[in-house]
Amino acid sequence: MTSIERYQDNLPKFVICSDNKRIPPEAERYLPKQYALSKPYLVANNPKYNHYLIFDIDREDSMMLWDIVGIPSPTLVVQNIDNRHSHYLYELGSPLPARSIRTDKTKKLLGVVTDRFQLVLCSDKAIVDQMQLSKNPLCNQWETWGSGDNCGLYSLSELAEYSKPLPQKKLKATGTFADVAESRNCYLFRHGREYAYKIVKDCESENALLNIIGSYLNQLNDNDIRNDINNEFSKEGVLQRSEIKSIAKSISGWVWNNRQNFQLLRSSNKNLGALGLDPMGTGWKFEDSKAEVKNRQSLGAEYSNRIRKEKTQHAIWLGVQQCKEKGLEITTKTVSNQSGVPIRTVQYHIKLLEKFSTEYKCRKSL
Repeated sequence: MTSIERYQDNLPKFVICSDNKRIPPEAERYLPKQYALSKPYLVANNPKYNHYLIFDIDREDSMMLWDIVGIPSPTLVVQNIDNRHSHYLYELGSPLPARSIRTDKTKKLLGVVTDRFQLVLCSDKAIVDQMQLSKNPLCNQWETWGSGDNCGLYSLSELAEYSKPLPQKKLKATGTFADVAESRNCYLFRHGREYAYKIVKDCESENALLNIIGSYLNQLNDNDIRNDINNEFSKEGVLQRSEIKSIAKSISGWVWNNRQNFQLLRSSNKNLGALGLDPMGTGWKFEDSKAEVKNRQSLGAEYSNRIRKEKTQHAIWLGVQQCKEKGLEITTKTVSNQSGVPIRTVQYHIKLLEKFSTEYKCRKSL
């Protein structure tokens, strides 16, 4: 289902709706869903569950502001055609229960997300509860952009990961690499995957990608070559060839399986912000800009889903490496503590954790 179809499906049979921003008197408040969908304003959240976090943004550049400030693509963007102000709707895959029965932990997590997103978006308000009106994306009074099939669903924990950086160890400020994690392994992994994103579109097979990444990592790892990694990690010995191969294989396998997304993101030469696209500027014709914004919203949903998954996977990998360096047993709890990834998220990626743990044990036995 598309995000628009899910929106319609999530509404109750009788919906609170209005012709303006004020909730009507009780006698005129509810309409059957099929009639309410023509109204410009309605209550998007079900009386028993909250499917959406909604942010009201009164700025002319609101359409692509999410990309500029570095947060995930909204599930739906509903924009006023006249003043270009928007409502951002983030759909929760597991809806929140009504406010009266939320746990303290859920309330705290929700507060973290709404406070952070309001701050970076300069949002006047966050609409997260029942009896709060928002723009109806199905009303023809507004312009609406939405995610495609199976895109744009978030958990509260995932959104919270964009509200604060994952804790990482830092190197001493000795140069350009003061902000990378403190190991040769982590450096090679990070630069290897960034290089893989750029070249995957030119590779004919996963094996070809693996060979190129392996060669690239071996050059970075070679102590006889003067480069930034050897200057920064001169006290650490170079990695074994088997370790380089393991890192290259991990990178190439994931990037190759997701190559469609990387090719898609590089298919347009009009890009912006976190997508690496050029600013649209002010010289666009209205119809052209609408088409381009639709294109960017679609790209943004794909980009956000990929980056979110990649960020979590990389953080778990770093957690395993830090457990290894400290001699800790690799469990969901220790990896969560070392990486800063919530333990539930680590448990959700248990197969990935087992894979990283197996690779570590194999390297240890060599």
